[in-house]
Amino acid sequence: MTLYEFDGRPYLFDGAALRRVRYRHGMVQLHLAHALGVYPSNISTWERGTSWPRHHQAVKLRSLLGKDAWEVFKVLRYVRDPVEDSEKREASLH
Repeated sequence: MTLYEFDGRPYLFDGAALRRVRYRHGMVQLHLAHALGVYPSNISTWERGTSWPRHHQAVKLRSLLGKDAWEVFKVLRYVRDPVEDSEKREASLH
């Protein structure tokens, strides 16, 4: 898994979402690969989740996707683990 930083926030890449967006736009892997300057096999591995775009490729991909980029690059939100917090409190009491 690869994290990308855009606008000072961390994002996760979702390859399955890339495939859905690509289909919706009527694009084949070859067209997207040509637009990004990569091999079609790169697009295939990204969509399967066996590899991820490099940062400069992700920047270009976001630009190409426009308003659909939010589906492919999801904001990473940190969730606090309540069990961990209670364990810390118990440990500080003893």
